[in-house]
Amino acid sequence: MQTLIRIGRSPRGGFRASCPSLPGCIADGRSPQEATRKMADAVSGYLVSMNVAVSGKGPDLKVQMT
Repeated sequence: MQTLIRIGRSPRGGFRASCPSLPGCIADGRSPQEATRKMADAVSGYLVSMNVAVSGKGPDLKVQMT
C-alpha cells in the first residue's frame, strides 16, 4: 500500500511531514530527508496501532513537496 506524505517548511524552521490519509500523523525534521525518515517511523507506528501489516522495509511512501 502506497501512502502519500506531504513535506513543507515548518513555521518554526525545518520541515514538517504530514499524511492526509492518517489524521494526526506528523513528523518534523531539519531537512526533507530527515522529516521523511521520521515520517516513515510514524506511519509504521500508526499502521501497526490499527492492526495493519507493515513489511520489514517499512511503509511505501510517496513524497510530495509542498
